[in-house]
Amino acid sequence: MKGRRVALHLLVSALCFPFFGCVRYHLVRRGSIPFSSIHVAAVQNFSDANRIQGILWEEICREISRCPSLRLESAAAAGAILEVHVRSLSQDPAISSPEDPARATTYRVTLEALCSLRHGCGDEVYFSAKPVSSSVDISVGPHYIDARSRAMPLLARNLSRKIRDLLMEPW
Repeated sequence: MKGRRVALHLLVSALCFPFFGCVRYHLVRRGSIPFSSIHVAAVQNFSDANRIQGILWEEICREISRCPSLRLESAAAAGAILEVHVRSLSQDPAISSPEDPARATTYRVTLEALCSLRHGCGDEVYFSAKPVSSSVDISVGPHYIDARSRAMPLLARNLSRKIRDLLMEPW
């Protein structure tokens, strides 16, 4: 008798759960950003990454243009202004050579930048000097400098995606 009562109770609970079990749960909406247009200022380069500022500026603009909630504007018409300062380019050994442990065969190249976002009128700062970085591994062959140069667009693309995510997350 008790087994039937428990089975009946479980059956009724299982049938009612989809209708009443999740009444108090709500989907959380992401915070909305306080602007709908943005101006990307010229990227400032304080590192030894040659010509990265033009590549990074184009990638940031491309990523922002893919966001349906943002549009690119001139500095005078924009609701917010993004400033990016490339701080450093570092190279650290990732994998060493089996023949000579002191010589690396692969390097991890990291590009670091600081991002600041302020209101278009300049009276309010949304965030200031937030660090963003991107890394990529490059193999050392006879043309190390060429490999590092070829890695720059990939570093810029990854960094621009992180900057876009930084803009879109609630802060």
